[in-house]
Amino acid sequence: IHMAAEFYLHFEPKSWYMNHQDLIKNMMQALLGYQLITPNIVHLKATTVQETAWQYDVRMFFLEYTILFEISARNEQLVTALHAFFMCLRQQVKMQIMDEDGVISSW
Repeated sequence: IHMAAEFYLHFEPKSWYMNHQDLIKNMMQALLGYQLITPNIVHLKATTVQETAWQYDVRMFFLEYTILFEISARNEQLVTALHAFFMCLRQQVKMQIMDEDGVISSW
């Protein structure tokens, strides 16, 4: 059984996230394999990997104060895209990425 990894993006101040969700979603549109599923859910699908049972490799959920990233398949294309996305966000706002146990991630 394959388990997805979960990470949470926490923003400081929280009000920045609440006021800039459209900016964040626009930044996500530049990511390869971007698909807007609903106004609060985004999927990424690697274009370099053809054989997978999932319709997505990464799901992003816009929650009240944070973004949940659920990574189902990890490959170089998605890792590179996510690193670039996180770098762009860090130029805008202070943020931390934590795993589901609240441990700060190296992302």
